[in-house]
Amino acid sequence: MTKKFKTIVNTFSLVLILFFLNPVIFEDRAVGNTDYMEALSMFVLDERPKAKNFILRDLNGNQVSLEDHLGKIVFLNFWTTWCPPCREGRLIFKNPGNRGSALKNDLN
Repeated sequence: MTKKFKTIVNTFSLVLILFFLNPVIFEDRAVGNTDYMEALSMFVLDERPKAKNFILRDLNGNQVSLEDHLGKIVFLNFWTTWCPPCREGRLIFKNPGNRGSALKNDLN
């Protein structure tokens, strides 16, 4: 066998061994054994950082301050017209309804 072929066989064997050992090594991360709420709790902050105030224009062109929405959930979606994924993503949040406020800021 050539040296190159031996290297390929050894690499492939190592990948197979790691593939089959993965469930054994990481069994606590398996879907059936994970407490998702406990896993998500590591991302919950004890204190929420305070957002700095800024002013943008709403869909009607009026100036709106972030402080105008204290206590409400505010979703900011920055996008550009030349970015295809941005244009597709903005359609998802086109109609917030009663759930929040829509602010517009085009970065062109």
